[in-house]
Amino acid sequence: MKEYIPRVKKFGKREHSKLLIAQAYFTERKYTEAIAECNAALHINPRLASAQLLRAQIYADTGCFPEAIEACRAAMNIDPKLVNAYLLSATIHMEQGQNPDAIEECRAALKIDPKNAEIYSLLGNLCIEQKRYAEAVEAFYGALKYNPQDVTAHYKLASLYLNDKKEQDAIAEVEAALRLNPSFARPHLLLGDIYFANKKYDAALIEYEEAINLNPKLAEGYLKAGMGYLTLQQYQAALHKLRLASMINPKSAESFYQLGNVYLKMKHYEEAIMHYHTALELNSQLIEAHTGAGDAYALQGHYQEAIAAYRTAIKISGSECNTCDLHEEHGRYHEAIAEYRSALQLSDEIIMAENRVPKVH
Repeated sequence: MKEYIPRVKKFGKREHSKLLIAQAYFTERKYTEAIAECNAALHINPRLASAQLLRAQIYADTGCFPEAIEACRAAMNIDPKLVNAYLLSATIHMEQGQNPDAIEECRAALKIDPKNAEIYSLLGNLCIEQKRYAEAVEAFYGALKYNPQDVTAHYKLASLYLNDKKEQDAIAEVEAALRLNPSFARPHLLLGDIYFANKKYDAALIEYEEAINLNPKLAEGYLKAGMGYLTLQQYQAALHKLRLASMINPKSAESFYQLGNVYLKMKHYEEAIMHYHTALELNSQLIEAHTGAGDAYALQGHYQEAIAAYRTAIKISGSECNTCDLHEEHGRYHEAIAEYRSALQLSDEIIMAENRVPKVH
């Protein structure tokens, strides 16, 4: 690369030479020099859209997003049909969480290039983020129409179909994805989810384990396998999988919550509470972790702690329990707990010995 720049300079000082040098600097991540060469090219030819686009890419890569958007807009003004400017602008908006703006840019790009599969895929992902699922399905259809080999589009469609309870359509897309890429792990998770929803837990576990075999670093695979083993009451196997999930992704509140569930089923209440609290440190709005901790406290006879946990869950959920406080004020802890759990629509009952002395602190 060091020999390349002097050779380019021999072509002269015209704008295209400057742009080639800028691209060379950009490749070497010498962003200041790259911007200087882009600016020099634009000084010679202010209508050089490709120089504005390169400036936008440099600014985006260095986290200068307002400048990047401004450069994209300048490129579009020079060349309204420069699709890559719209695509880059959409990507920048997406990275900033400005999904509606990104969607607008994608739609503008598709008016220029209606057969661009990459834009359809980006639009589909954006629509999923905005929970505009019907539009996402349409976008991924477009991606596959112009690129039938797009494995990810097949997988995303399968996920959307499953979310819409169209299991057969989901299975068809999963099979298409696996035909194109047999080593793709995530479609096996979707198949496992379909089996799990139909209470075919052994079949679900086969798919989850296959996903793990294909991608041993896929935390979600261990999480789902752990939940499967928990459902089958194979607690040691569940603990093993869930611990691995939490090791691979230590920021997953769900993994620690499910570990709490396993310990609760094993009647190891202190361990259950510890893991519920870890889950809540990661996601304080996880209602199920609050209720799980409440159950663990209640089963130990720590009724005030249990009620505090249920009360927090009620507050987060927006539910009401008009008689709960009254029961608690009169020391009717079992009744208060039963009312809280009913308000939270917890179907399973927990058994609290009537002769147990409440532990009040």
